[in-house]
Amino acid sequence: MEEYFINIGIDSAIKDYIANLNNQNGLVYNSFLVVIIRSLVLIYGNADIINPYKLKDKVAFFNNLTKYGLSKTDASIFTEDFLSFYNVYKENNQVKEKKELT
Repeated sequence: MEEYFINIGIDSAIKDYIANLNNQNGLVYNSFLVVIIRSLVLIYGNADIINPYKLKDKVAFFNNLTKYGLSKTDASIFTEDFLSFYNVYKENNQVKEKKELT
């Protein structure tokens, strides 16, 4: 089983963010989930969001999310909601791809 940083949604969005830093006009860089990561980077700083990902330090990531008053419960809900949106997004794209193939 593959291991992800926080969850597959956040892991995928951070990977897309990093991979597309040089293509800021592209669709991936401007996709909803990457824009959320970009927003977190604007609020908390690149070091507080990207460094924990690179170090695979989940505790630091959650601590950084709570440094401006977000509760640990709300940080956890945020990551769960992020994953839920990611799953719906992936499911919808798979359905769309199947329809386009038929």
